[in-house]
Amino acid sequence: MNYDTTKRSPGGSLLAIAGLGMLFVVPNLALAQTIQQVNVMLKEFMITPSKIIVLQGQAVQRGASEPPAGITTTPQVTSTPCTGESGWTLVPVPDNGSQFVRLFGAASFSGDDAWAVGEQWNGSSYGPLTEHWNGTQWSVIPISPIVGTLRSIAAISPGDVWAVGRRLGVGAWSRPLTAHWNGTQWTYVTAPRSPDSELFSVAAVASNDVWAVGQDQGELILHWDGTQWGVTPGPDIANAVLNGITAVSPSDIWAVGTSNNSETVTLHWDGMTWNRVASPNAGSYRSVLTSVTAVAPDDIWAVGYWATSDSHADYHGYTLHWDGTNWAIVPNPTSAGVSLYGVSVAQNNDVWAVGFNEQNGGVTSVTMRFDGENWTIVPSPDPGFNTTQLYAVAALDLGSTWAVGTHNVEVYGEAMPLVEQYGLTCPTQTPVPPSASVTRTATRVATSTGTRTSTNTPSTATQTSSPIPTLTATNTYTPSPVTTTTGTRTVVPTYTWTITPRPTGTVTITPCTIAFSDVLPTDYFYEAVRYLYCRGVISGYGTVFLPYNLTTRGQLTKIVTLAEGWAIYTPPSPTFRDVSTTQTFYQYIETAYHQGIISGYACGVGCLEFRPGANVTRAQLSKIIVLAEGWPLYAPPIPTFRDVPTADPFYAYVETAYQHNIISGYSCGLGCLEFRSGNSATRGQICKIVYLAMTTP
Repeated sequence: MNYDTTKRSPGGSLLAIAGLGMLFVVPNLALAQTIQQVNVMLKEFMITPSKIIVLQGQAVQRGASEPPAGITTTPQVTSTPCTGESGWTLVPVPDNGSQFVRLFGAASFSGDDAWAVGEQWNGSSYGPLTEHWNGTQWSVIPISPIVGTLRSIAAISPGDVWAVGRRLGVGAWSRPLTAHWNGTQWTYVTAPRSPDSELFSVAAVASNDVWAVGQDQGELILHWDGTQWGVTPGPDIANAVLNGITAVSPSDIWAVGTSNNSETVTLHWDGMTWNRVASPNAGSYRSVLTSVTAVAPDDIWAVGYWATSDSHADYHGYTLHWDGTNWAIVPNPTSAGVSLYGVSVAQNNDVWAVGFNEQNGGVTSVTMRFDGENWTIVPSPDPGFNTTQLYAVAALDLGSTWAVGTHNVEVYGEAMPLVEQYGLTCPTQTPVPPSASVTRTATRVATSTGTRTSTNTPSTATQTSSPIPTLTATNTYTPSPVTTTTGTRTVVPTYTWTITPRPTGTVTITPCTIAFSDVLPTDYFYEAVRYLYCRGVISGYGTVFLPYNLTTRGQLTKIVTLAEGWAIYTPPSPTFRDVSTTQTFYQYIETAYHQGIISGYACGVGCLEFRPGANVTRAQLSKIIVLAEGWPLYAPPIPTFRDVPTADPFYAYVETAYQHNIISGYSCGLGCLEFRSGNSATRGQICKIVYLAMTTP
């Protein structure tokens, strides 16, 4: 807080807290100490006064971010903690009446929106299979029967999903198969084809920027531009097969696979061309990469298997890491017999890998997690009679991380679909009336000055606290009409408070606290999380907050809308085609759009998409916060960050956020800073930035 403490009178000053109806006589010698005590008291009770005015002494705080009307309370959030330990559990999945079903691909968009794709036996041939999770159960979603298999799936939004695989034609020749989900039905989309070609993986950057990879007597790379699929030339590696693809940004995409099954292949797209990047090989007989996922531009993981002979008992799980400069083999605890087929990164940056172990006449599932330091084996169910195989993993967060595959029910018998879920789905957290109370030991007489009659009822909020300094009240203070916007909007009529001085007048309170086991007082985001939680802006997952999880665009609109205290706005019809009225964040996204802090992505004439499930980037976060705060844009002639030039579309927003001290950067040498605009933001980082924006003058 900034105070002007000049022009003090020799005897004393009148300290007025505007909006709270308090007026105190303070000796000048104790003025600074008293102001500090008042600030501590108000901060502990989560109150920001509209003004602290020292009459005669002329110490004034201006420009507070919240206009309290008396002491108001914010509804608290109560939650039922999750019970039990996190782990993999089997989830029932329909088999559609088929005797042979295998799931090869998965995508997790949110807690109530996940997909799995594969194949099912139709009596004479295999056909594509798509299944969907709605938050309660898995269901088979119809797709036109053809002879073929779906191997991979990627979701841009709930109404924009792609699945790829292969379709068998005359003479058993395979050709690329692509299918699109528009929110209502699956439709096959024609893709370039040649004899004996197929697709193994798909990654989506945007509705008009989708990539699929596979083989066509060498590597096959297809690109969807919003209208049609086209072939994009690669480096033309002999006998290459691309098994996996992941996208960091439109100009930072990785594809992995193998050449002749004997050496690894890693390709990189820089926005213009595909180039091969050197990658290590461990096995003298086989070195195959099967899947790839991206945490950040300098944090890419690929998995697969290597072997020194053709015996499956001699296979070993492969984990490779890209650090921005080189690919390197990272040790993992898998034993001989393991092949890894899927890898995915969760919102908290944990990396998951799945596959199976084929030894001693049986096949068992394998799941591993990388926590930032080491890979560890995580036990997973094996429902198969003697075979359980996991082919893909889609990681999001607790309750929204899925592994899919197949298992048998008897030797040489039926193969059934397999779906496993990691973590526990926490109970819904429900706001309840606050339980704190405030007691002032001064007599108050409320007198209405208008034609309306009002009874002033003190708010009830129970909070316990360390002792607060005793302040002596005097005189009469008449506040102006104010509006309380916490929870429900209440107009408080003008009235006069007569405060009767009492020698022991005190305010007894208890600071709002948090009990998240993963948010400690030593964490840089601790006070920010506490501040926002106590105002009902954020909640958690039972007893944890998961501060290192990434945050989606939809989640951010909710945080900002609640932090700013905006009235919820819902238009007659949805603004974005991928945000329906039943979408979790619908009202917050529409409110944010109404306030002009978000726009969207064009998807045709009169069509907008928001992509609520996409992770928000640091640059997007800066723009949204700057617009929400209404700060004038600041664009210095010389950039602060070497990776945010003046031509960058987010330049002015990043610089403005930096000027207001709500962001910093990463050191890149003496006098050098990087911002890393495209990196995703964690829950802890976002809390810190929103907190600084709300509390910084």
